[in-house]
Amino acid sequence: MGTALHSLGICYHLQRKFAEAQTCYERALKIEGRVMGVGHPEYASTLYLLAKVLSLQGKRRDAESLTEESIRILEEAGLGESPTCIQRMTYLSTVSSYYEIATGSYYLFFLEIYAFMNVNGHDVFVKPSLGVKIHLYTIIHSFVRW
Repeated sequence: MGTALHSLGICYHLQRKFAEAQTCYERALKIEGRVMGVGHPEYASTLYLLAKVLSLQGKRRDAESLTEESIRILEEAGLGESPTCIQRMTYLSTVSSYYEIATGSYYLFFLEIYAFMNVNGHDVFVKPSLGVKIHLYTIIHSFVRW
């Protein structure tokens, strides 16, 4: 039933019937959360689609938080470097940049960043958490956009 509601939500989404799509995605999330668990990549997929619909309705702050949650779920499932996750991070940057223009916020996320360090004479790579990946996209995006 959750998959059917997910698919129906996509149909409404493509027809630009955003209120109906939102309802389908929300109902699908309740079912998928019970059946598969809230840490499942399919749950994250429905969460992401709901975020896109909310963004199209002008609810960018909600869309941003749902997209972040979707990314977190993928990262915890070991899919943090998958094309799907990178696509969501890119989408998050667009939602965030609209929010940035409206509020002056510079809290944006970008792709995986690896920091090079020398610890006790050994070269190591450190993978920062999602929260550490702030401002890099803002800097790059400001050069590309302007």
